[in-house]
Amino acid sequence: MEPFRSRSSWRAALVESGDEIWCVFIDGPHSEMYPEIYPTRPRPYDYLAIIVLVWASLFIIRWTAPSDLLDKDQQRPAAYMADAALNGNWIVQVDDYGRVCSKPPIYTWLGAFLILITGKINAFALYFPSALGVLGCCLIMWYLGGRHFGYPAALLGASFLLLSPIGVRILYLARTDALFSFTTFLTACIGYGCRCKNWNWVWFWLAAAAATLTKGPLGLVLAAGGLIGLPRTTPIMENQRRVRQLVGGALLYSIICAGWLLLAYMQLGDAVIDKLIGRELYGHTDWRSERFSINLFFFITPTLFFLSRFAPWSILSICGLWMVWKRPATETQERLFERFLASYFCFGVILFSIFPHQRPDHLFPLLPAAGLLAGREITRWVGLRNYPRWVIPSVIGFGLLAATGFAVYYYKID
Repeated sequence: MEPFRSRSSWRAALVESGDEIWCVFIDGPHSEMYPEIYPTRPRPYDYLAIIVLVWASLFIIRWTAPSDLLDKDQQRPAAYMADAALNGNWIVQVDDYGRVCSKPPIYTWLGAFLILITGKINAFALYFPSALGVLGCCLIMWYLGGRHFGYPAALLGASFLLLSPIGVRILYLARTDALFSFTTFLTACIGYGCRCKNWNWVWFWLAAAAATLTKGPLGLVLAAGGLIGLPRTTPIMENQRRVRQLVGGALLYSIICAGWLLLAYMQLGDAVIDKLIGRELYGHTDWRSERFSINLFFFITPTLFFLSRFAPWSILSICGLWMVWKRPATETQERLFERFLASYFCFGVILFSIFPHQRPDHLFPLLPAAGLLAGREITRWVGLRNYPRWVIPSVIGFGLLAATGFAVYYYKID
């Protein structure tokens, strides 16, 4: 038995066993040691089930609501899927007017594969890849956030992501943003594992290749930003095995991405380079190609996007960022993880603040980190890490209330 210590976060229960009576601590840091005595304490997969339930409920609401396919430039991704599934153009696709696709093909491949399974072009095939991208972000938050911040914080963070205005919008949008956010955040988290947990760097480069083939090399840049805030350890170049992993992974990344670009060029020629490299990559980073004026408002626009589109949770995220700097965690792994999240988020906001092409949806890859910091801050304030049984009922209740509001909005109920 754990010896008695005077801690206000522990509660004791008297358990009768035959002729003996035992005093057992059932709530607090060690309550998971006695699941048979305190069976109502949520387990990790209970939190996962709630996350999936909230995600599925929001997807069903958006799926059954009136379609907005003609809005937000969703026609072109739908045309790319149709070209791949119906015409067999799996390497590179064109739209209804014969124009080359503006993004790499992973999102298109997933949608086209669903079209082949269902036998027709439908809303499920167009939007489900985006919903899977949002769910993937939530799963990473549950796994890594639960291990470092506790599963109540992970559940709250994933719920904040899902129940934010931008989260509900991206969940059901026929664009690459949600899937790109998942692959980017996955790449960043694998990079964190490689730096702090001795994971294989080859997985980092494979995830980076997936992000690049979803929307471009920006995913690799954002993921690398999360590693800036981590403390320096033993130089990687002194470890031959790590060097082989880095070089081999980078070579594999180059082969995958350059190989696809070469195949696309062989199929459609210079139009691929002009569209993907000239217009999409260079054009969106060249200040001369965008109409803007240099002023203070331009540089703070991404921050304002975050504060408004992720409201009200954005305020909690700001508080979480402040606490990372002001009062870092005492436990080593938790402190490393919070520094990684803060670096990943701040680097991304700074990067988008100097890019001439600014849209609110660009910030979505950063929101899983913001959600985790916000969830951890709530658990600190309320003490939910030691008393987690209130988290699930609270999330269910608020989720029902938010889902009702979203249903009223998307169904246009007067």
